[in-house]
Amino acid sequence: MLFITSYPLYSQTVRGKIVDADNQPLPYANVVLLSLPDSAFVTGTVSDEQGVFSLPAHKGDQLLRFSSIGYATAYKPCEVPDLGIIRLESDAQLLGEVVVKAELPVTRVKDNALITRVTGSLLSRVGTGSDVIRRIPGLSMDGNKNIEVFGKGTPLIYINGRKVRDNAELEQLSSGEIESVELITNPGAEYDAEVKAVLKIKTVKPVGEGLGGYVYADGGYAEAWNLSEQVKLNYRKGGFDVFGSVMHTDEANKQHESLTQTMHGDHLWYLSDEADIEGRYKGLSAQAGMNLQFGEHHSAGVMYELKRMPYLTSGTMDQTYDVTRDGENYDRMNSQMDAYKHATTHKLNAYYTGKLFDKLSLDFNFDYLYGKNYSKQVSDENSTTEADRTVTSIGTADYHLYAAKLVLAYPLGKGNLRFGAEWNRTNHTIRM
Repeated sequence: MLFITSYPLYSQTVRGKIVDADNQPLPYANVVLLSLPDSAFVTGTVSDEQGVFSLPAHKGDQLLRFSSIGYATAYKPCEVPDLGIIRLESDAQLLGEVVVKAELPVTRVKDNALITRVTGSLLSRVGTGSDVIRRIPGLSMDGNKNIEVFGKGTPLIYINGRKVRDNAELEQLSSGEIESVELITNPGAEYDAEVKAVLKIKTVKPVGEGLGGYVYADGGYAEAWNLSEQVKLNYRKGGFDVFGSVMHTDEANKQHESLTQTMHGDHLWYLSDEADIEGRYKGLSAQAGMNLQFGEHHSAGVMYELKRMPYLTSGTMDQTYDVTRDGENYDRMNSQMDAYKHATTHKLNAYYTGKLFDKLSLDFNFDYLYGKNYSKQVSDENSTTEADRTVTSIGTADYHLYAAKLVLAYPLGKGNLRFGAEWNRTNHTIRM
C-alpha cells in the first residue's frame, strides 16, 4: 500500500551532469525542482565533485533550475529521465570587472559538513548575509527569507556560535563580514534529536584598531519601491570591541489570487474567487554590544537589539466570490479587509568561550527575548443573499523567552568528548 500511494508522486529519477563553458565539471551546483505554474520549491540536490546529480521527479509540469555562483542560472523542463550535459555559462554581469580581484568561492567537504569559503570570493560582494545564503550549495531561500536545506527542512542557524532566533539578522550582516558558511546535514548529539540540519556562519576576525563604519543601502521597484538602509559603527582597542548599528526597512508587495472550485452533491456548485492583496511593512532595528578578549583563550560579550515597527504595518484585501448552483447565479459576495499591526521586540544575548585547565573547553550562551504585538483587522462583507456585516478583530500578544546552553569539550584519544546541557523557558500570552 505504501509503495502504491508513493509511486505517482516521484515516478522517475532525473539525472545529468553539469559542466562549465570549457566542459569542466561543476561540483556543488544547486539543482532545484520547481512546480509549475507557481515555481514553488519541490525538492533539490547538489551535484557531486564530477558535476553529476540525480533526484526524484514527477512526470507532470515541473521545471529544473541549475545555479552556481559566478554562472548564469539555467532552466530545463523535466521531461526525460536523462538530461545529459547541462552547460552553465559565466555570468558576465556578476563577474564584470571584479573577476581579477575575486575568485569563485571554494566549497569542500570536511567530516559531515559542506564548507563554503566566502572571504576573497565573489560571494563577499553580493550584498547581505541573506544574499550569501541563497547562493550556498544545498540551500534554498524563498521571498520571505525562509531557509530550506535540501531533504532536511529548516536548519538551526548560528553566527559565531550564537544561535540566530530571527532570520532578519542575516539582513544586518554584510557579505564582506562573512568568512565561511558551514552546512551540517547530519548533526551530532550536541543538538536536539529533531534537528536535521545546522548552518554555521563564521565572520571575519576584525583587524586594526580605532573607529570604523559601514553604510549600506538597497532598493528595488516592482509596482512599488522597496528600500533598505543600514549604518554600522564600531570602535576597537586591544581586546576590547564596542559596536552599534541602525537599520530601516520599507517594503511593499502586491499580488492577485484566482481560485475556482467545483463541488458535486445534491446540486452542482461552482465557486469563483478573485482577490487583490496589497501590503506594506516598515521596520526599524537598532543593535549595540561589546566583545572582550582577555588572554589567549578567553572571550566574552554581550549584545542588545531593539526591533520596532514604528509605523503601522498595513495590508488590504479586496475579495469577490461568485457562486452558481446548477448553472444559475446563486450569490455574489464581496469582502474588503484592512489589517494593521505594530510590534516591539527586545533581545539580549551574552556569551563566553574559553579554555580551562589547558584542555577543557567551555562554550556558554544565554538569550533573553521579550516582544509585544498589536493587530487589528476590519472586514466589510456584502452579499446579494445574506445580510451585510462588518467584522472587527483586535488582538494583543506578549511573550518572554529565556534560553541557555553550556557545552564542555575535552580531548580524548583522537577525538573530543563533549557534554553539556540546554535549558529554555517561554511564556506567551494572547488577548483577543
